[in-house]
Amino acid sequence: MRRRWHPGARGNAAGFTIIELFVALAVSAILLSIGVPSFTQMIRSTRLSSTMNQITSDLYAAKGEAIKRNSRVLVCARASSPANTCANSTDWTSGWLVCFDADANGSCDASTSANPNPLIDRRAIQASLKLTGPATPVTFTSTGPTVAAAVLSLKGTWTSAPTKQATVALTGYIGTS
Repeated sequence: MRRRWHPGARGNAAGFTIIELFVALAVSAILLSIGVPSFTQMIRSTRLSSTMNQITSDLYAAKGEAIKRNSRVLVCARASSPANTCANSTDWTSGWLVCFDADANGSCDASTSANPNPLIDRRAIQASLKLTGPATPVTFTSTGPTVAAAVLSLKGTWTSAPTKQATVALTGYIGTS
């Protein structure tokens, strides 16, 4: 049977009314206002955790290289210049180096084909993070670290940001908190 059109009938018309559109926009705006701050916090937390994991991983790598090669390996704050040198600073935000120190002078040895230096060269961390550590390099030997304890602290620059720490004990244990 054939339908007839008459005023007020919707018939086969498809689409949204203006009221439905505004309701959908209002619901979307509410969901975004709730979700965006949580997402920002999740991104910050992930950056903090991944940077701490990177630091810890590099400390373990230095420890492993010292044992494997029966040599001194340093983990130190990266100097801006000259390249591949340790900075005598507690501010590690500009990055860090993992390098050989066979001559035990507290600085990275020159790179050779047998011992390319640095082993790891980490550049500056995310601007919203602050990393502090010892002013002198954390030194590993085949028998363990040469300092009583070294603590590297990572904190976000935002309000109420948590602090994470990597601690190197004299026993060689590397822990995080």
